[in-house]
Amino acid sequence: MMKVSIIIPVYNVCDYIERCLQSVMNQTYKDLECIVVDDCSTDDSYEKCQQLVESYKGEVNFHLFHFQENKGVSIARNTGIEHATGEYLYFMDSDDEISLDCIELMVQKVKQHPGVEIVQGKSKSIPMRAYYNTDRYDHIDYIDDNRWIRKDFFGDYPRFPIAIWNKLARFDFIKEHSLFFLPGVVHEDELWAFFLAKKLRKVAFVHQDAYYHYIVPNSIMSTQSNEKRVRSWAKILLVMSQHFDEPYKKLQIERYLEFLMGYYDEYVKLGLFEEIAKSYSKSFLSVGDMKRAFMLYRLACSKNSDVVSFYKNEMMKQWGKALTCRKILSFEVDMFRVRLALRHRLIHRKG
Repeated sequence: MMKVSIIIPVYNVCDYIERCLQSVMNQTYKDLECIVVDDCSTDDSYEKCQQLVESYKGEVNFHLFHFQENKGVSIARNTGIEHATGEYLYFMDSDDEISLDCIELMVQKVKQHPGVEIVQGKSKSIPMRAYYNTDRYDHIDYIDDNRWIRKDFFGDYPRFPIAIWNKLARFDFIKEHSLFFLPGVVHEDELWAFFLAKKLRKVAFVHQDAYYHYIVPNSIMSTQSNEKRVRSWAKILLVMSQHFDEPYKKLQIERYLEFLMGYYDEYVKLGLFEEIAKSYSKSFLSVGDMKRAFMLYRLACSKNSDVVSFYKNEMMKQWGKALTCRKILSFEVDMFRVRLALRHRLIHRKG
């Protein structure tokens, strides 16, 4: 049998961790290890994990790790990866659960498509949210084409699932491409998935609901401060801007322009906008999009409140989509040309 390592980061989930671990213990697939990494919980989550594992008599091999200080979910997940011994890794969140045959369904796809790098499971969110719906892949069993994956991921919504949970990943593929998580940020799976899409060529899909994602109060994501979210996105966007590449380089830049403009006011308030905008201006310049390169540079550098207000208000109407950007930039470039023409005429007259 093929060994699978299930990795679960834990932080203050005492009300949900039993549901999560029981769903692992009850799996029909037996060649499993489960690596639980407690990130210095302030409730009794770790104690509950210990009690559940000590009383368990089944075949799943559990490994518990406990941090003495809070290090964040990225380091917790990286720790799980470092200690894993399975051929494939499966990621879970500690307030979720999986169906009894979840891992068995995933492994069946590996057997059907040897060497598959990612098996993407189908999930059900509770309460239901369209964002997590993957019905659009119900007609697809297997893809062996990085161009298809890039276009699907970097294109318009909906797109290939970003969340790390409910993915079975080939361990040597993760190690080969250093697909670890950036410490110190939230939305860490956004950056992880960004790099995944660049390398992923072989992906298979499970079409039965096998993962149950619970939208719960006081989860790690829901309790993060807005400033930490903003600073995290700033850091993520800067890293992304250094790794845009072909094929579909321009599509990548356009995709994350939305996130750049979405936090505009917050970035400015924290003094983060100029560096990010200039970096994205260079990115647009590298793909020959002079208009948006010019627009972002003007927005980053201008101290004229009228110019800033014009760009910001117009772009925010459509979240930085291309049509609106072209309209704004065409106007700005036309005005720039008019100013140059007038200046030339004045100089000519004076001469």
